[in-house]
Amino acid sequence: MKLRERWSRQANPIWRQTIRWPRVFVSVRTVESTELPTYKDLLLAVLRALDALGGTAHAKEINGWLLENMAFDDEAVRLQYPNRPGESILLDRIAWARSYNKLGGV
Repeated sequence: MKLRERWSRQANPIWRQTIRWPRVFVSVRTVESTELPTYKDLLLAVLRALDALGGTAHAKEINGWLLENMAFDDEAVRLQYPNRPGESILLDRIAWARSYNKLGGV
């Protein structure tokens, strides 16, 4: 018997076993993307962050200030676009707000 066949799921009976996990139901409130502020709502917040950071700052510094002072929880930051896995909706909206403020000359 070849090594590959020996360890395949069909040849190895351990893979056929069913593991039953205990069912635990936890009530967790999830954040919806409609509950997050739009980029328009974040325009003034980005300006306030720039003012608090001395008038100039890197994008990471602005993001950090906004996440700390606007009291966003981890769930809001983890919320992702369904068609773009790995990209946070909130951080994307903050990036758009920074971009539009920059285009406006701020």
